[in-house]
Amino acid sequence: MQTAPNNTIVLVNEHSHVLTQYRIAINTLVSMMMKMLKKELTLFTHAVETHFIHESIEDILANKLNLRFIDHCDLPLVIKMITKQVNTNMEEIDDALPTFELINRLLIQQRIDFVSTNTKEQTAGGAIGNLLFISFFAAANKNQPSFSTYKLTPVPFNQGTQRLKLAQIPHIIGISTKTMELIQ
Repeated sequence: MQTAPNNTIVLVNEHSHVLTQYRIAINTLVSMMMKMLKKELTLFTHAVETHFIHESIEDILANKLNLRFIDHCDLPLVIKMITKQVNTNMEEIDDALPTFELINRLLIQQRIDFVSTNTKEQTAGGAIGNLLFISFFAAANKNQPSFSTYKLTPVPFNQGTQRLKLAQIPHIIGISTKTMELIQ
């Protein structure tokens, strides 16, 4: 009678050993899958961020000013800083547009510069430099008189037998909408 319980104990120990091996194998597979998923997620995130930066740079170079290069985590702080600097209270403005769009509309000029790093930093971090996005915003003033701006394009014209083109004329002029006078 003792052999049956002994055989059962041996069988239970074998099953326990097999289950332990399966648990180790499953943990290894889960660990490998997690590493692979983490790597894929990192690659995907990098691709998305790079896409937005490239798209934003292309638009800025085409004079379509935007702030899409800003990381979404930094956006609330950036909006707060911009509204503080241009002395604008966003609560007073119509809620028809999102705050981000209103801030985008305050953009008047942008520049992108490349700042190279020195050789010590290059070898340590692997980066050869940084892109520097410089954005200029218009500060709203309700009491400012309105005016229109025009870009002048010199066009050749005939003067007698010669074809002439005016030189040294202003590139952009402003005209007051109330007095119709030239603003210098």
